[in-house]
Amino acid sequence: MANACTTSARTPPAGPPSRPPAPAGTKVDIKQGETLDANGEVSTSKISFAASVGLPRQTNHYTFNGAGQESYTPHFNYAGFRYAEITGLPADAKVTVAAQAVHTDVPAAGSFSTSDPLLNQIQSAVSQTQLNDLGVHPGGLPDP
Repeated sequence: MANACTTSARTPPAGPPSRPPAPAGTKVDIKQGETLDANGEVSTSKISFAASVGLPRQTNHYTFNGAGQESYTPHFNYAGFRYAEITGLPADAKVTVAAQAVHTDVPAAGSFSTSDPLLNQIQSAVSQTQLNDLGVHPGGLPDP
C-alpha cells in the first residue's frame, strides 16, 4: 500500500488519466490532522472529542468504482487540518489532492497594509485564520 502525506492545496495542471488511479473496489482512508507523528504519518491525537467514542478522528473513506477519472468531496462534515494522509492506494497509483477552504461568506470590514512585507504576511495570516474559524460552526475554541 502506498501512503501519501501532503500540505499543499495546489493542484498541478493535468489532463484526464488514461486509466483509473485504482481498481474498482479499492478502499482508501483519507486522514486529516494538525501534526505528524515520529514516523511522519498524520496524527489526530490533538483533535479533541471523547476518546471513548472509538471512531477514527477526521478520517474519510472512499471506494473507487474503477470507471475512469474519479473525484471525492466529503459531505456532511468539516475538518480543519494542516496535513492529509491517504492510505490504501496501490503502489503505482497517481492521484491529485487539493484542499478546499470553506468559510462563511463575510465581507472584509477594512484593510491593512504596510511597507514591511513581514507585517503584511502576518496580517494576511491573521485574516485567513479568522476566515477559517467562520465555518459551519466556530473553530479553534479551547476545550471547556
